[in-house]
Amino acid sequence: RLTNVCLDCSNLRLRNRRRVLGFLSAVLLILVVLGTVSWLKVRQVLNQVDSVDLTVKTKRIRLDRLVRNGDFQNTAQAALNSGGVGAESLRTQMDALVRGLSTEGGHATFNKYFLMDPAGKIVLASNAQWEGLQLRSSEAFATLAQADHVSYTYYGFPPLYEDTLVLLTISQVRGPGAATIGTMVGVTESAELE
Repeated sequence: RLTNVCLDCSNLRLRNRRRVLGFLSAVLLILVVLGTVSWLKVRQVLNQVDSVDLTVKTKRIRLDRLVRNGDFQNTAQAALNSGGVGAESLRTQMDALVRGLSTEGGHATFNKYFLMDPAGKIVLASNAQWEGLQLRSSEAFATLAQADHVSYTYYGFPPLYEDTLVLLTISQVRGPGAATIGTMVGVTESAELE
């Protein structure tokens, strides 16, 4: 009888071990599957972040090249010196220069642009209604006036954009002696940021 009890105990232990091993195997399999799925999602997000980072860097490089262009310098200085007078012909020239930037997948590098004098007045813009607007009271004015070769995102950028996400790419315009004479800002609107 004692032998039967021992055999029953052995069988019970063996069955319990098999159940535990089966359960642990199932848990391990679930963890491996979840880990793989998580890793793939993280890689996808990191690839998207890298793509956005590359796009923003490309915009900065293109704006910097534009600002250093001799034709741009002449047009910008004329606009800054005129204070916005005769802006139509200057806007036509600037539009051609900005359109001349390499395109990204058939889209222009920037949706819009503006040239701001050191006092914060927009003297030339792709949107004629922006010309003459004062940005000095804007929360972003200090950044716009001082930042160089950078991009910032803003949600709401009054008086130009209300309740809209925009990416502003900023380059300082330099005159003789490398003094800052204005700020060129390329605007990427939210539809392009998605």
